Amino acid sequence: MPVVTGRRILAHPLWWMAISTWLLLFSSPCLAQPFRGLWEGHWENSLGQRGEARLFIAEEYRDTVRGEWDGYRFEGHRHHDEVNFYLHDVRDGCADYDVHIIFDGDTARINYEVRNHCERPHRYTGWERLHFREEHRHYR
Repeated sequence: MPVVTGRRILAHPLWWMAISTWLLLFSSPCLAQPFRGLWEGHWENSLGQRGEARLFIAEEYRDTVRGEWDGYRFEGHRHHDEVNFYLHDVRDGCADYDVHIIFDGDTARINYEVRNHCERPHRYTGWERLHFREEHRHYR
């Protein structure tokens, strides 16, 4: 059997295929902790308004999530510990929300931008800090 040096092992195509397969499998978003449950907390926006916030979320398949955020149903996309979704023509057709959620353990941080078609200011931002309350097996 021939002697294989370290350089020859690293140059071998099967070695690189094994490494890339391992990275693909173990860095895949579908293997991260599933998001499922009820999150509650507070919101605030750049207009100085504040209130209570609630998020139900469930991972449907692969990187797609569905849920309800402060009374609005959504379908979004997950990438690792982040979820993004867009709400179009909510609040009687007057507003669009671009929403970004970052999950960190039992905490969810939500940042959103609102484009308002009916009132001034036409654009404002908001943020929420939510805490995990309970797990839900199914979302309807």
